[in-house]
Amino acid sequence: MVFVGSIDAPSGTFHDEARFYVFWSPETGTRECVVQVA
Repeated sequence: MVFVGSIDAPSGTFHDEARFYVFWSPETGTRECVVQVA
């Protein structure tokens, strides 16, 4: 999978600060989002 980018979660979405990391597979067209909460 290829890293596409990251986005800060809007304030209040989670109890703590969070960031979304987006990945994409050019072979299958699959997208994946990973959430990191700090």
